Amino acid sequence: MGPDIQGGGATQFYASIIATAVAVTIVIWRSRQPQKLRMEHLWVRPLLFALIIAASLVSSPTPLTAMSIGLFFIAVATGAGLGWQGGRFMRIEVDPETCRLETATDS
Repeated sequence: MGPDIQGGGATQFYASIIATAVAVTIVIWRSRQPQKLRMEHLWVRPLLFALIIAASLVSSPTPLTAMSIGLFFIAVATGAGLGWQGGRFMRIEVDPETCRLETATDS
C-alpha cells in the first residue's frame, strides 16, 4: 500500500523519507571524521534507544502472541548485531598531542 493521498498524507510521507535520508547522510559523514571518545558518555545512546523502544511499546501495545514476541526478539538481536559490527569497525586511537582517545571508522 502506498501513502495516504487524502489530507496531505503523501506530502508528510515524502517529507519524512527526505528527512530520514538527510539525517542518515549527516550521521555517515560525521562518523568518517575523528571524534573525541568520551568514556563517561558511552551509556547515553543505549539508554536513549531503550527509552524509545519502551515508549513505542507503551504507546501502542500489540497483542502478546508468539509471533509478536518472536519478532521483538529478532529485532533486538538484529540491532545488537548491527551495533556490534559498528563497534568492530571503529578505530580507536590516542592523540599524541592531547593524549585523548579519538574514534574513527575504517574507510
